[in-house]
Amino acid sequence: MLKEDIELIQKAREDFVHKRTKQELDVNAWADKLKKVDPEVLRGVELPKDLTLRGLIPELYKDEPDPVVYHEQYVKAVELFEKVNAIAAEYNQEAKKCLLEYQELSSQK
Repeated sequence: MLKEDIELIQKAREDFVHKRTKQELDVNAWADKLKKVDPEVLRGVELPKDLTLRGLIPELYKDEPDPVVYHEQYVKAVELFEKVNAIAAEYNQEAKKCLLEYQELSSQK
């Protein structure tokens, strides 16, 4: 292998680790918020015990990840995010509705 090839591979690896670290922080922040949510709100959503990027997509941490396994883990993680986000959107809509009703009632005084 040429020195340039080795440097290119090392740079790609560093970029990958940097981006993965950012994703880890994002997932950790998301998980911290979920821990504060009343479990009744999230009923029907099965949260994994290890709610980290490594827990959701462990294939990202392998030196030679299997693309099929990675894809399956990724799809499952996205489905979890979408379920939780759908619940959050529903609660946000309800909160907006309540706020508008409150504003309407308070303006009638």
